[in-house]
Amino acid sequence: MHVIPQKSYVCDSYITDKKSLYAGPPVGGMHPPILPPGSATEAVGLDGLMAEHLVFSHPIVCVLLLSLLFRFIVVHRFVPDDFGAGLVIPLLNSENLDSTVSDNYRAITISPCVSKVFEMCLIDCFQYWLVVDELQFGFRKGRGCRDAIFTLQG
Repeated sequence: MHVIPQKSYVCDSYITDKKSLYAGPPVGGMHPPILPPGSATEAVGLDGLMAEHLVFSHPIVCVLLLSLLFRFIVVHRFVPDDFGAGLVIPLLNSENLDSTVSDNYRAITISPCVSKVFEMCLIDCFQYWLVVDELQFGFRKGRGCRDAIFTLQG
């Protein structure tokens, strides 16, 4: 169980009282995005759901039920344990590498589909406040080791 500490959060301005949790349209942009059919993958998480389940589900599932779930998470500052669970799969880096050497593998994690949608909602709501330092080179598009080495040498 992951309990978010009781502090003042930016999301407090999105949900002002618990009555808004049950009424009306999604509050403060916490509306689950409807995934386009082309973005769906065939990976099944530990929860047994694929992106297609959400893409092709009845609108009440994405618009109402997920919205309600995400509001509960934000209001009660509680994230379900299953959102942090994942299935780790080792992949061979290249087909012509020796499959008996463990260094030739990289791991990918298949996360629960609903937690990915929740993460997309959070990023959409709070991207203004999420700032990446200019010296962050890993996990950024167009940045890598070469940039870091150039910065250190310069």
